[in-house]
Amino acid sequence: MRTTALSFLFAISVGTVSWGSTQLYATYCVPSGFQGWITSFITSNSSPCQGLLTLITNSNTLYGTMAAAVFVGIFSAIRDGIESFAECECEDKKN
Repeated sequence: MRTTALSFLFAISVGTVSWGSTQLYATYCVPSGFQGWITSFITSNSSPCQGLLTLITNSNTLYGTMAAAVFVGIFSAIRDGIESFAECECEDKKN
């Protein structure tokens, strides 16, 4: 059960980082409107914005990792279900 929970938690964390970096970059580094167009020449070259852009650029890897974590979580949940059924002291299994 621990592997299942950790896998899903990891997937949610990776998705949040990817989505959050896109939102932060759009809000603070390249804001909308004419003023954003002017300020983006300065802000988009700052170190924080370059870091966010790196995360966004590598988001396909992040989403691949997130999908892998979801699959591991699903298979771990299935395995846990099979193990708990195998350990069951049910009347149906005794016959």
